[in-house]
This record gives sequence, C-alpha cells and structure tokens, in this order.
Amino acid sequence: MKPLSIPIQGRLGRFLRGTEGTFSILTAILSVVIIGFTGLVVDLGSIVYWQRRLQAATDSAALAATFDLTRSDSIASNALQANGPSAAVVTQTSVGTYVDNPQSTTAGRFVAGPADNAVSLTTEYVMPVYFMRMFTGSTTFPVRATATAYNLPLAGTAIGTAVAGSDVDEFNSFMKSQSGDTYNLTEAERDALNRTPIPIFRLLDKLASSAGSVDDPIATVLASSVDLATLAESAASALSESAPSPTVTQATAISALTHVAQDAANSSSVTVQDFLSLSAHQHRAAKDLVSGSTDSLGVPALTILIGYLQMSRQNTIVNESQSFTVPGLATIAVESVLSKSALVPGPGAIGMVGPKGSSAYSSQGRVRLTITLLQPIQVNLGLVHLSLPVSIPVVADFGYGKSTISSITCGTDVRATTDVAVSAQSGAVHLYVGSVTNNQLTDLLTPLVPNPAQIVNLPLVKVNAQGEADIAQSPLETLHFNWNDIVNGTEKSTDGTPSTSTALNDLANDTVVTVGQAPVGTGTLIGNLVRPQLSAVLNALEPELESLLASFGLKAGTMDVRATAIRCGLPALVM
Repeated sequence: MKPLSIPIQGRLGRFLRGTEGTFSILTAILSVVIIGFTGLVVDLGSIVYWQRRLQAATDSAALAATFDLTRSDSIASNALQANGPSAAVVTQTSVGTYVDNPQSTTAGRFVAGPADNAVSLTTEYVMPVYFMRMFTGSTTFPVRATATAYNLPLAGTAIGTAVAGSDVDEFNSFMKSQSGDTYNLTEAERDALNRTPIPIFRLLDKLASSAGSVDDPIATVLASSVDLATLAESAASALSESAPSPTVTQATAISALTHVAQDAANSSSVTVQDFLSLSAHQHRAAKDLVSGSTDSLGVPALTILIGYLQMSRQNTIVNESQSFTVPGLATIAVESVLSKSALVPGPGAIGMVGPKGSSAYSSQGRVRLTITLLQPIQVNLGLVHLSLPVSIPVVADFGYGKSTISSITCGTDVRATTDVAVSAQSGAVHLYVGSVTNNQLTDLLTPLVPNPAQIVNLPLVKVNAQGEADIAQSPLETLHFNWNDIVNGTEKSTDGTPSTSTALNDLANDTVVTVGQAPVGTGTLIGNLVRPQLSAVLNALEPELESLLASFGLKAGTMDVRATAIRCGLPALVM
C-alpha cells in the first residue's frame, strides 16, 4: 500500500485541529440536558401549584368540618371536592379536642379522641408528571396537605357585679381611693357602663395598637400592662367603632369612658390578664378577629373598670376618701386591701370570654372598718361622771369566689336554643371584732388571728372586745342563662349561709366585752352600758356594709354572676 499523499495528510490534520462547528455540537448535546431541566422545572412548578391549591382546599375542608364533627368525613370530602383538585381525596380524618394554651407546643394542643371541638385532616392528590419520570420512574407524584381547625362556642361571664347596685357616691369614692383621681360619675353613667359590653377583640386590638404592636398575639397583649387612661380610651374607641350609630345607653357609656380617660392622671399600670381574660385564640393577633360578627363577644365596661381598680393597688392598704355613717349611731372609716388570690392557678380575672371550662374569679380582700359612736357613753355615779368615746374595729376577710362555664348550648335558632351553664361558688367570709396590724391585714396568705380590740381607751377606763362570726361559702351551684338573660344583663346569685344580717347579729351576740380598767365599783356598769351600744351598731351595720362592699365589687357571702355574651362558634385554623 502506498503511503498517504502529503495533501491528504494535511487536510486530515487541519480537520482534527480545526474548531469550526464546535458550538453546534455542544448545542446539540446540551439541548437535551436543557430541555430535560426545563421539563423538570415545569413539573416542580406544577407540584408547587397543586400543593398550594390542595392546602387551601384542605384548610377550607377542615373549617367546614368543625361545624358538625359527627359528619366530619363527609363534610370534609365534599368541601375538598368543591375547592380542590377533582381527584383529591381525604386520607385521614381525626376528631378530638383542641386546647388553646399558648404554653403548650402547637402539636400538643390537639388530642384525638371523642368529638369535642376540633378536626384534623390529611389529604392527597396524585398528580401526573412528565419529565420527572426520567428520574423517578413513575408517571405520577403524590401531593399531600394537612390542616387542623377548631370551632369553639364562646361565652362571656362577669362576677363581682354588685357595684351596679351600690351608692354612686361610694363608688366614686372607691375610684378615687384606688386611682388617686376624682371622677364624679353620675348614676346614669355608672348604669350605662354596667349595661354596655365592650367587644373584647376590638379592645385588645386597641390596647395592642396603643403599645405599637398590632401584630402581637393576644397572649402577649394579655400579659402586657396598661394604665387607666389608656384602658378607658381604648374601651371608648372600641365601643365607638362597633357602634357607629350608638344607642343612648352606648353614647352615655362612651362619654363616661372618655371622661375617665381624661381625668385619670395618676393611675398605675396593671397587667391586662389580672382583670380581663380571654381563654381562646390567644396565638392569633386580635386585629385578625375584629369584625361585626365577633362584636357580640364582650365584657361590660363597668366590670373592666372595677377589675382594673381592684388590681391597681393590690396587697396595699387603701384608705377610702370619705367616711360613711350608720345613721344616728356612728361614723365609719374604711381601709381595704384587695388582690387576686394566690391560690388561683394562673391569671384570675372577674370578667372573661372563653369556651367551656373557662373560669372567672372574684377578688380576695380584707376590709377594716373603724366604727366610732357619734355619742360617747355617759356614766354618772353621783360625784363620778365619765364620758366614754367608743371606737370598734370590725374586720371582714373575703375568700375568692369562682365561676366556670360548664356548657355552652346553641343551635341554628340561637335565640330559642341558647343556654350558658355556669357553675359558681361564692367565697367564705369571716367577720371579726378585734385588732389586726397592717402587716396582718395585707398578708392575705395567712389566716387572720385578731387580738382583743381596745374599744374604750381612757386613762381611767379601758374596755376590750373580741368576737367572730362566719359566712360559709355557698354550695357549688349551676346557674343557667338563656338568650334573654344575656341580652337583658340578668344577674343570678349564689348565697352562703348565714345571711349578712344574721352573721352580724351572731357577731354582736358572740362578742365578749371585758372591762380591763375602771374606777372602783364601775366596771359592771360600764360593761352593761357598752354591750348594748356595740350590739346596736353591729346590727344596724348591714345596709351600710353591703353598699360599701358593693362599691368595691364585693358582697359578703354572696356572689353575683352574669352571662354577658355568646357566640355559637368561631372556627379557626390552628395547624
């Protein structure tokens, strides 16, 4: 064979060394890869689209299923078909209980079990894929979604509402002594505040806004502090927004709240959850729950103010700004110590909105009355004449009462079917004639053990007195409130035994009067003169004591309970 000619070898070399057409070759090779990745991106985009659509449909299905947990499977399936891919299916349905506790993990708040208030769904849509099959070997890809929703019937309750029946001057005195400012509310304003609920979600939204944190969850707002001016202003604003054309009563309440906001210059800050409780939706921002449909969930403005005032100087002795009288017999100076009970687990408020199982608590407190007879007792023994001023300390020690929503019932006809059942029990009350120190008065965790009180203290005459009587806490009682009760603000009571008048009579009868020092031969006479005066004052004390305590929001041996609101359901996604 002849060797290649030089011209042929040159052309072959040039071919092997040449770069012409390289781009075309690379393009041909890479186009396959580019087309493959483009197809993969299309499939992945399709997966993301169907995942979002399936999740939205699953959320809607879970919300729909909460309206009737006994048919949750069929309701969820129908809702999924109506809103999601036609081939999507519900693969798992679990009913159970959701507890809206911010202290628990999100997953731990739902517990599967008997149908109570929540449903959890898992759904799936098997979608077709085209280019991914080159990697997975399958022509389909499963897209899954989960959702948990609950639907809580909510009710509002208020306790310690006795202030609505108090003397308005005594109420104003209580407000001044607790806050340091003068308000002079009229009886019409006080009554309007009592009859006007403040929408709780709007109020919490206003409080969040005043702190510059409208996106904070409700739990954070409840744990924050507020002064009286901000509270009253926020309540007035919330009420104005919910009632753009207010009734006469609402307009009066708005005016009264504005009045309080303007005059509250010296008030302290109080943690919101110490006087107002919301036992649901705490993980959500209040602004997301503000609507005309939720405005029915409210707490009376007066309950909110009283709760704030009770907590504004808790564990501190407060002297009332005015003296009171037992007509024709005596004047009364009043000192009080109010607090939430240390025995209450967590926040304890007198006004609250929540589901079944939510509780409200009355304040624990002690009130010391120093009763001074208008006329000294006169002792005449011939040449001996004595004028004996008498000052009697009476201490009332109040345990806290409790009310718990035991059930909320309402059907499609809310007016005809509403029933809010509240289990309630008043606190025990101990009444003493005796002397207690300020430290004893403010130490609410330690039972009182009064010493004998020196009710006459003169160089020549000293008389001591000591007595005790009790009003037992009421038995646990279930009170029922229908639609008319809620609309009309009907109050129902639990009563301990004996009554206040009987307890005061028992205190008068059981108080031992001892003459410790007196001129020779006058001890028995002085004792016989003092005892009937003391009994007369204690027996006449009942109406004044009840009105005075009512101005604090307290009653002796009795607790008033009021259902303030109901909403048959407020569905919400939680997971």
